[in-house]
Amino acid sequence: MIGLAFKAIQKRLSSSEKYPKLYVDWYLEQDKQNGDHTLYETPAIFIEFKPNAWRSLSNGGQESESPFEIHIITEYVYGDGRVIDPKVSDHTYLMEHVYKALQNVTLTYNDTLDDDEAPMENPPILLRNIERTNTVRHPHTIDNIMKSTFRFRSKLYDLTGSTDATRIEAYLDQIVLPIQLIPDGDTMEFTID
Repeated sequence: MIGLAFKAIQKRLSSSEKYPKLYVDWYLEQDKQNGDHTLYETPAIFIEFKPNAWRSLSNGGQESESPFEIHIITEYVYGDGRVIDPKVSDHTYLMEHVYKALQNVTLTYNDTLDDDEAPMENPPILLRNIERTNTVRHPHTIDNIMKSTFRFRSKLYDLTGSTDATRIEAYLDQIVLPIQLIPDGDTMEFTID
C-alpha cells in the first residue's frame, strides 16, 4: 500500500506551473552521496515514508496514522561577495508547491492511475487528512545544494483485505488492489505494471 501512496503523492507533486516535469522519487539518502548529486536531477523532490502501526477495520481493511517526509533539493550558486544567487527563489517556490499540493488533500485510488487509464467510479480513499506537522531547514553540508524537509502525517488506508472490495490477483511483481466496491460480488480484471 505504501507503493500506491507513493505513486499518488508523486503524481500530485511531479509537475507545477514553473516546472512542467519535476524529478520526484523515493528518498534513499541521495543527498548524502559524498557530494555527488549527479545521481538525480535538480530541482528534486524525494518522498520518505516513516515506520507506522496499522489498525484493523471492521470490513477487513486496515488504517494507519502514516507519517511521511518530503525532501526538497535545489542547487544554488554564490554570486559576487558570497551572496546567494536569486535562483534560490526556486527553492522557496518548490516549498510552496509541495505545501499547496498536499495540505488537507484527500487522495483516492484514482490518483494512482496513469493518464490513459479509466478512472474508477466511487474510488476508495487511499490517503486523507494530510497535514504538515513541521518544516526542517538543513545545514549546507554539500556544496551548492539547498535542502528542506516537510514532515506530514495522514490517514493511510489499505483495503486489499477488505471483504467489501473487489481484488486483483497478484502475479509476481504485481500487487493486489481493490478497484471498486461491487455489492453483488462481480469482479473486474485490472493490471498494474
